[in-house]
Amino acid sequence: MKSFDECLGELALEVVKAFRRNPEWLAEFEEWKAMQKGGELNVRVEH
Repeated sequence: MKSFDECLGELALEVVKAFRRNPEWLAEFEEWKAMQKGGELNVRVEH
């Protein structure tokens, strides 16, 4: 059985891969994160 840390590490890797495949998700996530904080919109999209 995998440890919790191993599972988290694999999940983080999958999230990174998903953002690389779908760069528009990153822009939406940055917008969401800014709204959660109530702060400024800090958008940077790498292609």
